[in-house]
Amino acid sequence: MDELMETIIDEWIKGLIPILLPGATVLEKLDPVIDTEVLRAARNVKHVYLVQEQQKNVFEQLLEQDEWVLKQKALSEQEGFAKALRKSLITVVQTLYPSLVELAEQNAISIQEIDALRLVIRQILGAPDEATARFLLNSLS
Repeated sequence: MDELMETIIDEWIKGLIPILLPGATVLEKLDPVIDTEVLRAARNVKHVYLVQEQQKNVFEQLLEQDEWVLKQKALSEQEGFAKALRKSLITVVQTLYPSLVELAEQNAISIQEIDALRLVIRQILGAPDEATARFLLNSLS
């Protein structure tokens, strides 16, 4: 645990007595028996927190090494990138050929491969006219 977190927890422990004993007088707050019990409880809470942090770190390490999790993460990233490229394709079509937006939206859904999406975007950007762009979009379905 880093020093900042230790400091925060220690300050939290110091602040426990007035919170747990709001009606206590200053003398009662300074009572060594009360202080000892409250501090013991606070240290137990701190210990539980530290153990949970360690367990969380171990769990995160296991997840980072798990083959299935890594495959799912890669697949999710690829799907996210493909979705972004499909949106880019639609934006390009909307900018250059607004009348073809609906066609682009319908046909872009069918493309999952990132390289294919990149190619279509480049082709649409280089299309000399709307007829060529329409042909390219129709070839997607």
